[in-house]
Amino acid sequence: MAVQLAALVAILIGGTVFFVRFVAAPTPHSTPQTVNLTIVIEPGGSQEVNGYLESGDRMALSWQTDGADLGYRYHVESGHDTPSILAIGLSRDGDQQFMAAHGGFYGIGLRNFTGRRVTVTLKATGTFEYFRAMFAQRKAEAPK
Repeated sequence: MAVQLAALVAILIGGTVFFVRFVAAPTPHSTPQTVNLTIVIEPGGSQEVNGYLESGDRMALSWQTDGADLGYRYHVESGHDTPSILAIGLSRDGDQQFMAAHGGFYGIGLRNFTGRRVTVTLKATGTFEYFRAMFAQRKAEAPK
């Protein structure tokens, strides 16, 4: 939410008092930042990594695995709405640019289809409130 600062100043010129209101420009929601994360995804597991952006915020997201291809899904989620999928595929690296039209979560979901643990390095640069791993899921064990 943008914040405006205002000042009401009385100026006396001759015998007349003039009231002048000065308004500062809106301040941006977020300050520019860079966040680097390293996560490990277990075989059959998945992980979402999201930034929270307000309207007008921007985020450049890049990621790279330790060599394994992972399923990925770039997405936007706001409130209780169904996520909007921006791109989906299978890769060992990638990047996506986000510009928020409204407040919400902007990020990536990663799925490990390999039989080994995969290390993923992610980098987010831009104006966002935070960028972090969320909603880790592990493959459910089969009932015995």
